Amino acid sequence: MKAVCWNGKKDVRVETVPDPEIINPRDAIIKTELTAICGSDLHLYNGYIPTMKSGDILGHEFLGEVVEVGSGVSNLQPGDRVVVPFPIACGNCYYCEHELFSLCDNSNPNGWMTENLYGQPSGGLFGYSHMLGGYAGGQAEYLSRFMSHIESVTAIDDHRSHWVSRVPAPFRLEWDATIVDEQENKKLSWRSLPGSSIDHTGSVFFHSVSRRNGTEVKVMLAYKPPAGSAGAAVSTLFSIITKNQIRADLRTFKAMVETGEKPTGAMRSSARTAQHNDEE
Repeated sequence: MKAVCWNGKKDVRVETVPDPEIINPRDAIIKTELTAICGSDLHLYNGYIPTMKSGDILGHEFLGEVVEVGSGVSNLQPGDRVVVPFPIACGNCYYCEHELFSLCDNSNPNGWMTENLYGQPSGGLFGYSHMLGGYAGGQAEYLSRFMSHIESVTAIDDHRSHWVSRVPAPFRLEWDATIVDEQENKKLSWRSLPGSSIDHTGSVFFHSVSRRNGTEVKVMLAYKPPAGSAGAAVSTLFSIITKNQIRADLRTFKAMVETGEKPTGAMRSSARTAQHNDEE
């Protein structure tokens, strides 16, 4: 399909990009009939918004016709005409239940970025940078609407498991861990076993929050990197994981518990809405 793509400051082009696909059960693909250029798009055009990437699809105000829905969609069907707003909302979290849709807890897989920049996370937005979800925008022919740093986890027995973490080459982190304390609905603690790439311990605590009918989750980690220059590099990489990635993983876990799906905001083939093709 054709789409309006950002390629740098004051560099916007119409390019051919992959068609969208249904990824999550609650996705819908929209054939966009009208789309607008907002004043907010000028901030992108002039390079004022960080975390944009070459090829990102623009557009966040559009309307059109539903052409395909996921298996979990019950309130829309092909042929329905819809208006799509700027913010993306899950409909299930505390903020959505109180009609504060732009604060949705679950629609932005990169909420840790806005939390670092602005002091609090935000919901996802169509076509407006990766810190706001990385979702493809509506200036295109078609658009559709959990632990990403972990490569694999293999159970050894009821208490032990083998973990492999994704880190930049040439480094590779692997460790065996064992559960040392398990209290149902309250606490889970573990430690790495001898021979692991990194010596660490950790705990996850669960606390009921009655005023919001939810659960507060806290993660505590302590680690001891190996000595030498390799250890310094591993320490830097691990601090990035613990500071940002685990925060993102907790948000993803929350979204999966509340909505039954993992939020995703890939700008191209996993984009989730559609625009009119003049050749049809």
